[in-house]
Amino acid sequence: MTSHTRISIIDFSENAIQEYKPGEDEAIPVQEGLRWVNVEGLGDMQQLEKLSTVFGLHHLVMEDVLNTAHRPKIEDYEDYLFVVMKLFHYDNKSENLQEEQLSFILGSGLVISFLENANDLFNPIKDHLAAGKGRLRRRGEGFLAHALMDCVIDRYFLLLETVGDRIEHLQERVAGNPTPDVMIAIQNLRREVFFIRKALWPMREIASFFEKDDSPLLSDTIRPYFRDLHDHIIQLMDMLESYREILSDMVEIYLSSVSNRTNEIMKVLTIIATIFIPLTFITGIYGMNFVHMPELAWHWGYPLIWLVMFSVAAYMLNLFRRRKWF
Repeated sequence: MTSHTRISIIDFSENAIQEYKPGEDEAIPVQEGLRWVNVEGLGDMQQLEKLSTVFGLHHLVMEDVLNTAHRPKIEDYEDYLFVVMKLFHYDNKSENLQEEQLSFILGSGLVISFLENANDLFNPIKDHLAAGKGRLRRRGEGFLAHALMDCVIDRYFLLLETVGDRIEHLQERVAGNPTPDVMIAIQNLRREVFFIRKALWPMREIASFFEKDDSPLLSDTIRPYFRDLHDHIIQLMDMLESYREILSDMVEIYLSSVSNRTNEIMKVLTIIATIFIPLTFITGIYGMNFVHMPELAWHWGYPLIWLVMFSVAAYMLNLFRRRKWF
């Protein structure tokens, strides 16, 4: 969680737009038109308490905003709707999956968004508002809330694209010469897919609520957009299911590859042991130390025994090769 808090306030209508960035000691200006309050970072409790007081937010809402361990959910507080969502991204240094909580408040003529950390997630919406094009400036707070949530879902598509690239890379490694590091990478990616799926699953309920609920904050014209958002979440869920199946298959392929390699090693060792069985038998006979044994006093006896042993080993190797045992 970012230690500081940065607040930006955008008041806009179809024909005008005004942005404020009040400091810690500055009062929040009087609202003009539809208002979007974007909060980045949750570390400054003084600013957050002032914000809560100005907009009359319930203390339980602020607790949920600050407690970033919540699962995605939506709650109706009569005067406004409170939404919690999750977002993931890969850390550039550690390449580990990082989780971030986002909270939204949808009220009459008001949308408040809380980001756990400062980032550029909503920059496209800010640019769209500044340009004054499209429906965003002409529609109400429900359409703005949909635009914010749609940005979150779009980031999931980019995230799953990265996951797909990592899966392809792992498939190449599994098909080549898999090592224990490959298995560790597969298990880590399976765990990340599980976390993403766990966060996406309740978001279907959120989109379904906006699509079907009869709240006065939601007009009939905005519901088709949330239906489309719900379809996008279902699409993401399907992608995650396919990724889970692919990763499970990769685990089986890895185990099968390791098993086959072990069998190859055991086959070679078995062939070597089999070759040395008759050779050990021959040397064992001549190691019994009897006085009266054939060729013990013969000058060429020792070279002859080596020749016999090499001949036996060569014959067995040729026999194994003809039978395609190696």
